[in-house]
Amino acid sequence: MTLTALLGDLIGQLQPPAPAAAAAPVKTPPTPEWVTRHITSVPGMLILNRVGLADQVETVIQIAGVLARTGRWSTATIAKKHGWTVPLVMRTRRALAQIAGLEQLGRSWAPDPIGKVAVIPVWNGRVRWLMGVSIELHSAKGKAAIDHHKSSRPLVMKVARADAKTADGRTGRGVRTSHETVARKLGVSRDAVRHARYVLEAIGMSVTVVQGRYLTAGERATAHAHHGGRQRRIASTRHLTMPRGMAQIVARHLPRSGSGKPTSLESSNSPRRAGSSKKRHHLAPIPLPWQKLAGQVVSELPHLGDRHIGNLSRGLMRLPINPSNWTGRRLVRLIELSNRQRRMTQPQFTRSDLGLFFHQIRTALATPALVTK
Repeated sequence: MTLTALLGDLIGQLQPPAPAAAAAPVKTPPTPEWVTRHITSVPGMLILNRVGLADQVETVIQIAGVLARTGRWSTATIAKKHGWTVPLVMRTRRALAQIAGLEQLGRSWAPDPIGKVAVIPVWNGRVRWLMGVSIELHSAKGKAAIDHHKSSRPLVMKVARADAKTADGRTGRGVRTSHETVARKLGVSRDAVRHARYVLEAIGMSVTVVQGRYLTAGERATAHAHHGGRQRRIASTRHLTMPRGMAQIVARHLPRSGSGKPTSLESSNSPRRAGSSKKRHHLAPIPLPWQKLAGQVVSELPHLGDRHIGNLSRGLMRLPINPSNWTGRRLVRLIELSNRQRRMTQPQFTRSDLGLFFHQIRTALATPALVTK
């Protein structure tokens, strides 16, 4: 080897290595037009405004496009591949789940359990349901179920918490996670999760309404139209339920609203201070036509039903309209026409979604040309 070649090798070793080329960002798939239309509609913008995403509509549309095209990716995977933050993707998915027509975007498809849901009681919230599971597992019935299915109480509680996270917050329904998914998250075997779920069903806290299986050709086409991806199988669909007797037992163990003392320590025969009872003002019953109109409005704008629907019904009764001549869809359409005529968009922040809705209705009703359309 010559001296020149040796010096060249030494100089090459002393030079810092060239920086590696940055990885090319993953191209965001185009968002289907029907998804964009749902997001930018009046109900969609009201929901985005309520959750604080009205100023990030473009990003929300991009995330929705990823969910529609790529299928059932996890929140962390979507955030990592496309450079978004996990909290942003999580908030967006929750907001999209509240928009009519996008409830199942990014989720696997499953047939509706027709004829089975009506007889299953809904739960009273995650905390109460988990407390009910714990109480049942300590009972003789729960211990017998654990022994029969060769499981353990700590494992059943872990699986119960995992299922409660994926269930609908209001009803406890719609748990569609497979045994493999839960097993991977908990670091246990598939059979361990399966046996734990058998225990939850044996104690009456979970009901399987759709059994997991392979899809037919027609169902695969329906699933593709639903989320845009390929799906060959469906996981079992479970509804987490709270039997009436257990709901009463759990209620005695939880503190009352505004009180830090558990109600189980209070006796129904304990003396009360004279004059402490307050008279409650009884409101007149709401006529059925107004209740139907309020239900139609909630089907168009689900977030207006977050509070008691009676508030919406009584607010509609104060409007100068006849419930027999109006529908919820027509009222929402009236707001859209009014905003378009005045060249206005939905505000980013509101103090009251219900108050904004009634204000926009009254404003639109003041324009006779819009009412006749």
